[in-house]
Amino acid sequence: MKAFGKKPMMRKNYFIKKSFQTKFILGFIFLLLVEALFITGLFMHMSGETLTTGYSGSHFVIERTSSFFVASFAIIALVVGTAMALAGSVIFVLLSHRIAGPLFRFEKTLGEMAEGNFVGRVKLRKADQLKEMQTALNKALDAIDSRLKEVKRATGEADDFAGRYANDAHVKEVKDAISKIKDKIAFFKTS
Repeated sequence: MKAFGKKPMMRKNYFIKKSFQTKFILGFIFLLLVEALFITGLFMHMSGETLTTGYSGSHFVIERTSSFFVASFAIIALVVGTAMALAGSVIFVLLSHRIAGPLFRFEKTLGEMAEGNFVGRVKLRKADQLKEMQTALNKALDAIDSRLKEVKRATGEADDFAGRYANDAHVKEVKDAISKIKDKIAFFKTS
């Protein structure tokens, strides 16, 4: 159930990963062209030695089947191919958007992790793909975040403990080592 006043998460830009989505669409259009050429070539080959009768205006004509249908076949292939390419491109943009969006979110989250931020989680829309990867990445982030918090807490306790014996020379070395660890671990942002 949606909370009152909250709008569902919607992306306005359908070209999120332009190179991925462009290759996806161009591959589809290429397949349509190959299919049209294959069908045309097969038709021409199969009808190569046959004759067809028909009317051209008011004249009765007898021609080779391939010659008789070539203009009609080319027009039909062009119209249907163009319509299929346009419809297919729209469908592929919408479908690839459901993959490209999650990929963008994963890259963003991994970039944040590289900068030491383990607070954020990947959130996908209901219709997006790659939900299993979202679950796995968020589970890994939860585990790392939890362990980092434990290390920070334990380091802080060790520092407090060592601080109680600040006058001892060996404790000073331990305290310096703990301080270095705390400086390194402070890089990581946890919840």
